[in-house]
Amino acid sequence: MTARFLPVAVTLAMALVACGSDPEPTDQQASDASADAAAQSDGGQSDGGSTDTGSTAAKDTSTGIKCHPVNNTGCPAGEHCIWSGNSIVCEADGEHGAGEECGDGKGCKIGVCVGVQGSDKSVCSPHCLANLECNSGICNKLTDSKGKVCDMGVQVAQCAPFKKECDAGQSCYSGAQGFICLSNGKVEAGQPCPDDNSCLPGHACVGKSGSGNGVCRKVCKMGGGEPSCDDISTSCSSLLGSSTVGYCGN
Repeated sequence: MTARFLPVAVTLAMALVACGSDPEPTDQQASDASADAAAQSDGGQSDGGSTDTGSTAAKDTSTGIKCHPVNNTGCPAGEHCIWSGNSIVCEADGEHGAGEECGDGKGCKIGVCVGVQGSDKSVCSPHCLANLECNSGICNKLTDSKGKVCDMGVQVAQCAPFKKECDAGQSCYSGAQGFICLSNGKVEAGQPCPDDNSCLPGHACVGKSGSGNGVCRKVCKMGGGEPSCDDISTSCSSLLGSSTVGYCGN
């Protein structure tokens, strides 16, 4: 297929419970304490809102082992330290490394499996506290968690709505990233749609705002031609400001 690529973003960070009450703290203890304070205050960069897509069995460390999600220290061999909701836990190592796709449910060796905004992909994303700790320069906050993760710079395929440029099982949908290939939806025209690709192929989720639902509308070619609207009295309104791609309705 012919595809252009557009970088997308994903989101989260972390904290650590620092121990020790004796003499001068070591550099590592000072770093850990600073991380803990940052996470507790939930400060720093927190744009976006990535969602942890699930993980393997995790062990809460609140009453046992103390670990550091960003440095990935403090867990036994075969486990790594993560944020799970608002708790720091040791989780069994999975099969995938940082930046690798993890939608198969086989878990990550580091960080957590996070869904990429505007795509069907999920990737293993390491924890972070600030932008400078990430190769992409972007540290995003996880949804429903005190933790943050690095944006891994994942790319999604762009497409032309009236050309068959997407892989089998995918269609060209409109969204915040423009026109991109996403898994086929099943919602019919006129019905509510929670996601950009909720609708049947050849349709768009129009009017979606934030967490609110949009409505599935048939995609049409502006200025005449096919595809056209089923009802000739229905206008073809511009989709994403395009001069050629529209949707049936006002």
